[in-house]
Amino acid sequence: MVRQMGISRAPVQFQYKLDKKDLKKASPVEDIALQQLDPRNVDELLGGWMKATGKGTKKEDDEYLGVIKRRSPLSISALHPLHPLLASTEREKAISFDRTDDGGSSVRLLDHEGNLMTKEEMLAYLDNHDLTLRKAKYIDSRKANRAYGLFIYDIAIDIERLFAVSIDETQPEVEPKRQQKLREEGWIEGVNTYGPCLIAPKEIRDKVIPALAEALVEWHIVSNQATKYSPMETLAVSISEKANQVNAAIRAKLETNENGRPIATPILDNRVGELYIYLPAESYVNGANPSATALEDAKASILKKLEAFDYENQIA
Repeated sequence: MVRQMGISRAPVQFQYKLDKKDLKKASPVEDIALQQLDPRNVDELLGGWMKATGKGTKKEDDEYLGVIKRRSPLSISALHPLHPLLASTEREKAISFDRTDDGGSSVRLLDHEGNLMTKEEMLAYLDNHDLTLRKAKYIDSRKANRAYGLFIYDIAIDIERLFAVSIDETQPEVEPKRQQKLREEGWIEGVNTYGPCLIAPKEIRDKVIPALAEALVEWHIVSNQATKYSPMETLAVSISEKANQVNAAIRAKLETNENGRPIATPILDNRVGELYIYLPAESYVNGANPSATALEDAKASILKKLEAFDYENQIA
């Protein structure tokens, strides 16, 4: 999405720390990843954020010490099998949160006492111990899988919250001082079913919506594991304001073969919701009836639905 808009992702600061109990252990260990908590960064506006404490950061006089968090208005499932008989996985080590390709992100290091090192102190320490720090956080290799077969994923858009940031006094999504900056930059005072909020101005929405529609359909996996690239081609896209219609349009049918063993057949059913079937589906689904413009048509449908919503007047 940000590439479609020609902007950068919000910089992330990856924090490491030295072991307080083992002073002889030179290698830093992963700690936390610090976000900007700024809805003006489009990837944060749509991706959400959380700051649980001010630990490890320099306290300013007007710093808000409460918990600040924003749940993403996009609920995105993991890739999961269309049917257990139509997919398989293979375990391998993987990166879960990677910013090694982002020049705006950075790393920092806490000493054995938990104090933040200056950039000069950190670089000197790493140089003396012949160490490097990566702008990435790893997941346990026992939980990482490479997928093979037919998979689906689901996205639900909470359209009321898509461009709205809560300013509820008991659970604000942005700090009070940032709320004022947003007002000064044209963010609109509003109310939705969740309470008082600040709504991104129309000029921001008009830039984000086309890029979001593009990204939801033309997604791809970005990885520094270049030798393991997989195209993961899209076979079909189902769109509806009713989740049950989405599940019914793309499904599998369970049957038994002549030996009595269960087999699963992929089904693309255009009788429910909006179903857009792309050319590669012919390789996997009998009678797919694909269209060369399927993905462009799906993007146009998403764009139309997002543009039609009245973000500024949600409560009558």
